[in-house]
Amino acid sequence: MFGLKAISHYNGWAMALAGALIVMGGLSFLSFVISQLHRVIALFEKGPTEPMDTKTSPDAFKSSDFPLFNLEEAARRCMSQTASLGEPFDLKSLFETLKEKGWPASHLTVRAFREAGILVPAGNGLFTWKK
Repeated sequence: MFGLKAISHYNGWAMALAGALIVMGGLSFLSFVISQLHRVIALFEKGPTEPMDTKTSPDAFKSSDFPLFNLEEAARRCMSQTASLGEPFDLKSLFETLKEKGWPASHLTVRAFREAGILVPAGNGLFTWKK
């Protein structure tokens, strides 16, 4: 007996299917273990955790801690720090300057300026400060 008839007679199709399922199951399990490995490593790397301070709330921050709490003050600071850009300027230069100056979340700051009308389009993709 030879060929496909021999494979069918000796359960070759069932063995091939079982082998493929075992390999795919093993690879799936291995990929799951690898995807969760960062959590296992984090358990070993974590030091003792301190209880969270419930006395500190978002209202406890001052406007100087995050400049978006007072947009006019933030705009005044931003204008003074970006005066070297000249007017009009492109947003890429503004983002780079704010990042260099250490502004937190510069993209949110620029968005807030645009929504408040402090930063206005000057045409051709350039912007200027509202006077």
